[in-house]
This record gives sequence, structure tokens and C-alpha cells, in this order.
Amino acid sequence: MKVIKAQILCAAFLLALGMHFPASRQTWIGARGCGTWVKNADEKNIGQLAQKAWLAGYLSVANDATSVTVDVLDGQGGQNFDSLALWVYNYCKSNPLDNAAIAAGQLFLELIERAKQRGKR
Repeated sequence: MKVIKAQILCAAFLLALGMHFPASRQTWIGARGCGTWVKNADEKNIGQLAQKAWLAGYLSVANDATSVTVDVLDGQGGQNFDSLALWVYNYCKSNPLDNAAIAAGQLFLELIERAKQRGKR
């Protein structure tokens, strides 16, 4: 749980940094194509850290919105944010014309199904 909180704090920090740039200079990670996600991950550059932070925030918000029915980030599924980022990477490798938000949405749907199979309601 400490790792999740640290990654959420990192996401908040990166979002705060973005507030200091004009809107025309901001890049919304979720709108980036899967090719950019794969490139950043392959190069292990600063973009990869930003992507992981964005993914942590995306999943956390989505989980909060649906946790009444199922909590996908309860730690019972054995996932961590490195494995979740790897899932998005693999999705993007297979679906290069999609963007990161579509990949993250598909991941969230997968996590919901897995949580339901574990008997979480």
C-alpha cells in the first residue's frame, strides 16, 4: 500500500509541475499513442516514470469510482504498478493504433473481471 501511495504522490507532483507550463505545452499522457508508451518504456527514460505515475492515478481514480461494487487495487490480485505498467506495454505492443487511455481502460476492465472471479463484490 505504501508503494501505491508513493506513486499517487508522484503523479500529483507531476501534475503540479504541468500547471506551470502554458496549456499549449502540456502533454496529456493518456492521449499519447501506444507507440510513445512503448518507446518510453523501451528507452527507460523519464517519460516511462511519468507514464507509470499517470497510470497509478488513472487506476486509483477509476477504482475509487467503482469500489462500491469491486476494489481492484485491494492487493489481493497480486498486482503491483510495475506489472500493471507491463500489462499496458504489452497491450500497446499488440494495439499500436490505440492510445494510453484506451489501454488503461482495458486494463481496468480486466482487473474488475479478475476481482469478481476472486469473489469480491
